[in-house]
Amino acid sequence: MLSLKTARLLVRPCRLPVLTEIYLRGAQVGKMLNAVVPLSWPQPDLQEVLPYYIETLQADPEAYLWFFWVIIDRKQKILLGDTGFKGMPDKAGVVEIGYRILPEYRNQDIATEAVKALIEWAFQQAGVNRVVAECEATNNASIRVLEKSGMQQAMPDNEMLKWYVDRKV
Repeated sequence: MLSLKTARLLVRPCRLPVLTEIYLRGAQVGKMLNAVVPLSWPQPDLQEVLPYYIETLQADPEAYLWFFWVIIDRKQKILLGDTGFKGMPDKAGVVEIGYRILPEYRNQDIATEAVKALIEWAFQQAGVNRVVAECEATNNASIRVLEKSGMQQAMPDNEMLKWYVDRKV
């Protein structure tokens, strides 16, 4: 199983069977992830997008690397949140990243550590030239994560801020 290792985290992509078990809130999720899964996870916004991930991976199971990843504490083996991409890179080599940290684990630089690892991984993949993200203009915590992850702010779009980082040549 692919795992990105950082100082404190394991960041792992999830295949279709794991996503299905998460969606069904099945009892095997912790065993499948080899982690303790807090009762507060998955959060409602994740629960809403899981059907899209599942449907997409049913059509193309090998695309799992471009969707949903979990963030696990390396030492304690506790699920802290999730991250991933909103799909495969487009024709220009652009991929969008997102992340969610459970409230009890926020303000510990977990999101920054996971996002940096995922950006680094993305740039190791052929054809990826830019990683983008967006966040609400009022979400100061997310703004800090994106800044610390090396992203630059692009032009704002209404109430959303757009961010990007390009592959170093």
